[in-house]
Formats: sequence, C-alpha cells, structure tokens
Amino acid sequence: MVGEALIIALQLMVIGMGVVFTALALLVVFLTAFKRIDVGMSKPKPEAIPTSAPSAQPSSRPSAYGIPPEEVAVISAAVTAAITRRIQVKRIRYLGNVPETAWSRQGRVTIMASHVTKR
Repeated sequence: MVGEALIIALQLMVIGMGVVFTALALLVVFLTAFKRIDVGMSKPKPEAIPTSAPSAQPSSRPSAYGIPPEEVAVISAAVTAAITRRIQVKRIRYLGNVPETAWSRQGRVTIMASHVTKR
C-alpha cells in the first residue's frame, strides 16, 4: 500500500514538473518572439551617410557631417584626456535619437510610478 502510493506520488510529481517546465519554455519562446517583432517594427529607416570622410585639415567651414571644426577639436581633446594617449578622431556619430521600445518605456514608467514622493 505505502509503496504504491509513493510510486503514484512520484509519477504525479514528474508529470506536474514536466508540464510547468514546458509551459515556462513556451512562455520564454513567445516573449522572445514578441521582443524581436517589437524591435523590428520600431527600427528607423537608415539615413544617408555621406561617403566622403571629413578631412584632417582644419577649415573654417563645417565638415561633411555638419560638425564645426571647433567642436571636433573639443571632442578630440576630451577623448584624449579621458584615454590618456594620443588619438585621431575619424568619425563622429550622434546616437541620441535611438528609438526605445514600448516595453522599455513602460518599464521606466512603472519604476518611476513606484517611487514614493515626500510631501
């Protein structure tokens, strides 16, 4: 009697754990698919980038990328100071307009809403 009950309990445990792990694996697959779909739909269309590289010689007019030479010099000096060795800036790209997904935006909203403000 006790042996049969133990065997039934073990079978039930194995079946239950199998069902739970299968459901969790499917959930991971679905969430990964939804994330890829969301990121794919929110990608911006690529912009045209000039093919000519900016010249290394300073000039009074903005470079092909629209950055004045004074700003290039300041950025070069800041990078040289941070890295503590000589460098040559070949390209500067602005990454400020990286689109965020709805998931990350909602996550930030939830975190900000959870903070308690003092009066």
